[in-house]
Amino acid sequence: MNLPEMPAGVEMEGVSITFSQENDSCDTNDAGQEIVVRSVDAGAGLYAVIETNRWSLDPEDTVWLAAVVKAVCDRPGGGV
Repeated sequence: MNLPEMPAGVEMEGVSITFSQENDSCDTNDAGQEIVVRSVDAGAGLYAVIETNRWSLDPEDTVWLAAVVKAVCDRPGGGV
């Protein structure tokens, strides 16, 4: 993510991105699917947390998901 430089004294506490999509054909839940990708810093640096009950994707879409995870952890500031 390309964010503008923050003013002096302002710190980012974290980044969290939520995506949603319709069910896949094997999912019996009518509520759709959701995935949350967020960054966390426990003091030793950022790491990614992925939260979902179910998220279906085609094999070629794994590259997109990996890029999202990397983007969340590549930004300046602390974790959530």
